[in-house]
Amino acid sequence: MKKGRHDSTRNTVYRRLVLHRLIDERGCWIWTGATMKNGYGVIGVYVNGKQSNRLVHRASAWVFNGFNPSSELQIMHKCDVKNCFNPEHLSVGTQLDNIRDMWNKGRGPNQRHPRKLTAADVTEMRSMYEEGHHTTRQLAQMFGIGKSAVSSIIRKKIWSHV
Repeated sequence: MKKGRHDSTRNTVYRRLVLHRLIDERGCWIWTGATMKNGYGVIGVYVNGKQSNRLVHRASAWVFNGFNPSSELQIMHKCDVKNCFNPEHLSVGTQLDNIRDMWNKGRGPNQRHPRKLTAADVTEMRSMYEEGHHTTRQLAQMFGIGKSAVSSIIRKKIWSHV
C-alpha cells in the first residue's frame, strides 16, 4: 500500500465533507468538490486499499445517519438538490420509493415540471392565484414557466407535496 493511502474512516470522510460544504439559504449543504456530469457530488474514498468514488449524499448518510454504504437502498433528497448532502434533507428508500417521489414531484420523463421553482415559489404562486389578482398566464410570465405548468401546480397535479 502506498504511503498516505489507507482505508477511509468515518472521521476522515466527515472532515472532507465539511471542508467542501457551502450552506445555502434553504439549509442545503452544497458539495463544492467534484461532481459528475449529472450534477451529483462525488467523493473518493479508500476501501481495502483501493480508491473508489462514492456519491456524496450516500457518504453523508453513512457518516451522519449511520447508513450502511453497501446497502442497495436509495438515498433520496427531500430538497431535490442533487449536490446537497445535508443529512436532514436525506431519507432512505427503495428504488420504487425514489421513482414515486420523482413522479409526485413532477420530475418524471415527459413531465413538464418547472425544475427552477422552489417550494416557496410554489406556495407563493398558489397564494397569488387564490387571491384572484393574477391569471395563470401572468403567473407563468412572472415565474418563467409555461401556463399549463402553472395550472398543474395550482391544481396540485405536480408539486403535490407542497
